[in-house]
Order: sequence, then structure tokens, then C-alpha cells
Amino acid sequence: MAAGLPIIAFDIAGVRELMAGEDQFALVPVEDVDELSRALSNVLANEELRRNLGSAARTLAVTEFDLKKYTARIAYVFREALRHGQSSEKETLSEIGEPASEINA
Repeated sequence: MAAGLPIIAFDIAGVRELMAGEDQFALVPVEDVDELSRALSNVLANEELRRNLGSAARTLAVTEFDLKKYTARIAYVFREALRHGQSSEKETLSEIGEPASEINA
């Protein structure tokens, strides 16, 4: 992501949640090597798509995974967990819905 290269991946748990929008990556069904091959070929053949996917990946890496912002996000999750104590409902980072760019340390 940070290198500004297009992301093409299998649609496994966690990958889709990592991305903010589908214009940032190309996902293919798990274990569908033929579809992976088509997606790779498409990105290699289409310079504009390659540039757009790479730029979107770089932007996401810089805005959401900056060390300071990501650390603030993790600290927020721990503070919320301590504040709520042991709950029967478990939250994930995506369920909390606070992008790193919107959380103050």
C-alpha cells in the first residue's frame, strides 16, 4: 500500500474491511486462480487502472495507517474496552467505526 502499488488479493477475511472503498483494490474469490490471473492481467494491461489503484492504496496507507494515527486508534480501542469492561458483545475495529484520522489521542 505505502509503495503506491495496486492491490489485488483473494477475498479472505479481513481484506475487504481493511479497505475504505472498492475503488482501492481488486478482490477475487478465494482459490479462484483463473480470476486472479484475469485481475492481474487487467491491471497490467490498463495503465490508468494501475495508476488509480496504486494512488488509492498509497492514500489509504498514509491517511489510515500512519504510525501516530494508528497508535491513537489502538489506544482508543483499549480505552473503550476498559471503559465498558467485559461485555458480552465484542466489537472489532471496523464496528467501532472510527477511522484513525478521526480519533484524537
